[in-house]
Amino acid sequence: MFLAKSIFLLMHQSNYTLIVVYRAAYEVRNEIVTKLADYVKLKDVLKALKDTGMTGKPLKMQVDIGDNFYVHAKV
Repeated sequence: MFLAKSIFLLMHQSNYTLIVVYRAAYEVRNEIVTKLADYVKLKDVLKALKDTGMTGKPLKMQVDIGDNFYVHAKV
């Protein structure tokens, strides 16, 4: 009976440890995916600007500085 209880406690502790490690890895993954999405969005905007032939001319835009808070900018 002692062996079964010890095995159960060991399994419970290892499952808890794995859950904590998984959550930490999941948070890091989400941060990386968010940054990649931002870079893809930036790449698409730059490609669209290049395709319109607006190089060298001042451009007025709204820039998202976080949490969908936009400011006016001249680029």
